[in-house]
Amino acid sequence: MAETQRTEAPSIGNVRAPKAEAECRPQPVSWSVRVWLHEDVFFTGCAIGASARAMRIKTSDKVAAFVSAGDLCRLEIDTTLGVLSCTAEIRRADRDGVDFEIRESLPPRLWDTNAAGR
Repeated sequence: MAETQRTEAPSIGNVRAPKAEAECRPQPVSWSVRVWLHEDVFFTGCAIGASARAMRIKTSDKVAAFVSAGDLCRLEIDTTLGVLSCTAEIRRADRDGVDFEIRESLPPRLWDTNAAGR
């Protein structure tokens, strides 16, 4: 029987090596975002927190009634570096906004103070 190999961040003893800060901790941002649910269905919001692999978008309180955890969508994120597009999965939606898991990492240069819109 073949063994399954696990891949993790390198560790020393019980302490895992830290990942890049932008990958782990959400940074405060202020970006306009268009969320495409289908070819002709979208909603807009404002990203208020993001990391390389996650984003929180403040939206209308009615959006949560139209989306579900696990839905895939396309994000168009308007930053000072231009409009970025990526695929994301809805992780949670409530009346305050929507949390996304981003499938492709956002570029590290977004975490510069000027690029984040702060």
